[in-house]
Amino acid sequence: MNTVKKLEIEMLPQDYSPSSLPEILKLMKKIKGDAAFVYERLNKPFFMETDRLIIRRFTLDDTEAVLALSRNRMSSSMKNFDIQWPTDKKGCKDATAYFAGEDIYYAVCLKPSMKLIGFIAYNSVNDDGILDLGHVWHTAYQNNNLDAEALSLMTQYAFEKLGVGGVSAGNPLNCKEQIAPLKTIGMKIIEIREKVSFVNDKNGNPIEFTGVKMLITREQWEANNTESYSPKNKPEILSMAEKAAEAKTAIAYSVKSANGGNYIDGIPLLKWGQWRDNSYCGCVSALLNAIGISASYEEVMGLSGVCWQAIMRDDWDPSSQMPQNGLLCEKNVGDALGISVYTLRAEKKIWKQTKKSIDNGVPVLMVGGRWAPEWTIACGYAAESEKDKFFGRTYFDCQNQNASEKVIEHQSTRVPENEIYTENGYFYFNGFPGVAPGALTRFYDKQCKPISKKQALKVSLEMCIRMFGQKPGEHHKFGYDAYDVLIHGFELEDADYFEICKNDQYHIGSLLDARRAASAYLYNSVALLGGENNARLTQTARLYGQMTENLFEAVPYEETAAVFNMDSNPVWDTARRRNLAAALKENKELERQARIIVEDILKNWEVEE
Repeated sequence: MNTVKKLEIEMLPQDYSPSSLPEILKLMKKIKGDAAFVYERLNKPFFMETDRLIIRRFTLDDTEAVLALSRNRMSSSMKNFDIQWPTDKKGCKDATAYFAGEDIYYAVCLKPSMKLIGFIAYNSVNDDGILDLGHVWHTAYQNNNLDAEALSLMTQYAFEKLGVGGVSAGNPLNCKEQIAPLKTIGMKIIEIREKVSFVNDKNGNPIEFTGVKMLITREQWEANNTESYSPKNKPEILSMAEKAAEAKTAIAYSVKSANGGNYIDGIPLLKWGQWRDNSYCGCVSALLNAIGISASYEEVMGLSGVCWQAIMRDDWDPSSQMPQNGLLCEKNVGDALGISVYTLRAEKKIWKQTKKSIDNGVPVLMVGGRWAPEWTIACGYAAESEKDKFFGRTYFDCQNQNASEKVIEHQSTRVPENEIYTENGYFYFNGFPGVAPGALTRFYDKQCKPISKKQALKVSLEMCIRMFGQKPGEHHKFGYDAYDVLIHGFELEDADYFEICKNDQYHIGSLLDARRAASAYLYNSVALLGGENNARLTQTARLYGQMTENLFEAVPYEETAAVFNMDSNPVWDTARRRNLAAALKENKELERQARIIVEDILKNWEVEE
């Protein structure tokens, strides 16, 4: 069966960021049988449509459908052969929120009912450019070519648009329903893996099975689809990479001229409360996407080590979360992605290089572009009174869309028109070139040879150990001591708690965001390790997943999303505080367990090579 389609691709409109199912379904068009329509966002598929299927990003509206798919999976032939999904509504709500917060997970829906019948994941890409593809399918819709059509479309997109060298998948040998559609699209078994295990039996013993790794290379795909619509020239991303070698960067967004200067068009709004709660990693991931590097927020959190952090001040000041207050393996982000990140100290040089970088389509990272000392990215400049005026994205721009919402105490609820530039709503940087520019301005317009993802993982795991061994500073406490600050605060009586513990939502939201990112980063890195270290890393990922679940049970993420409490007063009652203290005590012990395992991984690193 030839499932290859003619891909008709458009960019998702810059001002349209659908987050609910009804909004996403407005994207539907009438599709002919030999075509597929794709909306892209940040050089990744956001929404796909064929005559029979919709493949789209998840939303929180999918909780019930995820619950049904998970329960079906637990009654299928795959129930003992993969990482376990939750089968309760609370667990599936959290899982759905996780899927919706990532750009690698896709819901497969049947037209016209829009019933969710499958799940597809673009997992990690290894150093050889091989994309790992995962899928979960409702048993009622297997063996009817719907699964093959969806997997074929995702594979076709990976070859045509992402420029990967191959697509692989790992599955149990004896689950014929799982591997049948992969065979249909041309995948071949290239490796047999004995004694694979993801699940223990009721006695705690691993349930072992024989696994297979399947692969289809670009050459095999093109040979199997000679009459298809697969491009006969180089994919866009490969052409972009070649141009990048000459132009120093692969520009994802166009550079436009206006008001005597230039600006990079289309960088989306930065916002707390959307699983992007660390301003450093949020800005870096937005910057990387702007220059054509598809790095997720969670990957940046992992590579930089921010996902391991626990930092608190005794006075619960929100500046505890600023990454420069703790250890940071910042260089690892650039090394892993092939960028030589550098800093200039002379202010005149910073102004000159910022303009040059923006002219070449590369934003500039700095601290304190607008009011508060948070990480920001400069996206453009204009000439005003014969002097350059810079503007860009900060985490305080959300009132541009919600003008009546006051998000920080000294921010006006009305923004003067002369503080907003371009139709994208970039804000004037009254703090340019930021706070302490000689130390904190970062330029990303130079390339370097990247280190392997495995080496980058090692650097991150070493930081995981170091962060919790960091000695207290004059104002800050780290690691287990930071946990104690939180636990002690939540155990105070009302009067003392209200006096001391401000911004309680912010601190728990940041910790929840970090531990979720740690779990995601580790799960996406498991394939980099072999032998016992593979199992150890999987176990560590589960521990961070459990930390996330413990905090979820104490407080839903959406109740931490206000970031700065409107009046800077605590909002949680005694019962919730007790639940949070209990969760944090358990997580503190899980942190110890995780670091014991990470130390074992590092000790056995060379042995497992």
